[in-house]
Amino acid sequence: MTESVRLKSLIKDSYTALAEKATQGQACWAAFRLARGLRLFAELLIPQRFFRTTVAVADPANGRRASFTVWGNKSGVWYLSRCFERSGLAVHETRDSQMTSTPPSIKFVWHNCAVSWKFRQNGWLVLPGQVRSQVDLSRGMDAVRARFLRSAKAAVRSITRQGLVYHIVPCDEILRRFYDEMYLPYREVRFAGNPIVKDFESVRRFAKGSVMLAVTDSRAKPPPKLEDMLGALIIRQNGKSATADLPGLNGDPLVALERGVVEALYYFSLEWCSSRGIERLDLGQSHPFLDDGILRFKTKWGATVEATQAGVHNLAVRFVDNGWLGRHFLANHPPIVYCSHKPPTADRKLPTPGLIGVARLPAGELSYRGLRRLWRSRMINGLRELLIVSDPDSPDESQRLAAQFPGVRILPCYDLRYLAEAVNSLSR
Repeated sequence: MTESVRLKSLIKDSYTALAEKATQGQACWAAFRLARGLRLFAELLIPQRFFRTTVAVADPANGRRASFTVWGNKSGVWYLSRCFERSGLAVHETRDSQMTSTPPSIKFVWHNCAVSWKFRQNGWLVLPGQVRSQVDLSRGMDAVRARFLRSAKAAVRSITRQGLVYHIVPCDEILRRFYDEMYLPYREVRFAGNPIVKDFESVRRFAKGSVMLAVTDSRAKPPPKLEDMLGALIIRQNGKSATADLPGLNGDPLVALERGVVEALYYFSLEWCSSRGIERLDLGQSHPFLDDGILRFKTKWGATVEATQAGVHNLAVRFVDNGWLGRHFLANHPPIVYCSHKPPTADRKLPTPGLIGVARLPAGELSYRGLRRLWRSRMINGLRELLIVSDPDSPDESQRLAAQFPGVRILPCYDLRYLAEAVNSLSR
């Protein structure tokens, strides 16, 4: 039996014994509350389905080796490993830390958001487990189009040239077929190796009282059959706000992706919600990294990134050394971190903190051109500021350069082991 299991067993036994005595008088109430709090803390910090994984990393370009550890579930380990693979590194996962020849350079811990403030107090960077992308529709569709990025405007022109149109259909009768024939195949292609899917019961609950937006070509007759749909997603309205989620594609998902069906789904969702008087559209969740493809896709439609809190596991990050892997991580996968994190209030509500992006730029690239490139590629709506970690030769000159870009701040940091303390101290 591991230490964590013994700890939870001891706290659970103490909690049960004190709960029986709590009805005998007020004297035991304080002890009961303390035991309940300790049990909750143990369950949140050390969930049963989480385990520790050590991932060995190698750079094929120069033969450098390092490793990082992840305390989390299979999905969390898979995503972090895939991040390093995207930036050209070779990874190898193992449950046994003795299989790697080097100590870990970075530690990642997935944990419940109720204890994130404790991690932050102890020198960890805390990332939201997921971030949401919200589009403000209150000023009309013309104002939304004005915030589109260049890639979104090009996608709209392509949608118009192909003659794609949308239809609103009830989803109750075709929900099962949509789940099996459109949603699951798309997720398997989009997340190859570890598809992140919702079970049908979760989809059915989300779709209750919702509508389905289906994209077809102009030849399809309304109402379209499932065979005529190129893609579809579900829109759930709640007063003046709505959520567009669970996209699925018909036929070969790769062909539909090349044709821009996913872009059409989200663009038509904005148009339909705006025509219905909806003031805020939630485009769903994304991972908290500025290089995340899903996040970049959603923000190109003028979306603002916001943190999610309820029922989400956050991610704590600590740099164990000042090695090359930490610098590689910040340069290629800039995290979105909380710029403040307070304990739960007396009514058990978690204050929603602001978000900042943390990226790295080597001192040799710290110029107007380098800052402009980083600002244009990493700054997104919703970030309080973009912190650029560097080791500048002239800190004063670097601050003058940063002043030319809204929301950018240079954070001199010559040792990544002290990065979390420097970032967290900015909002105290």
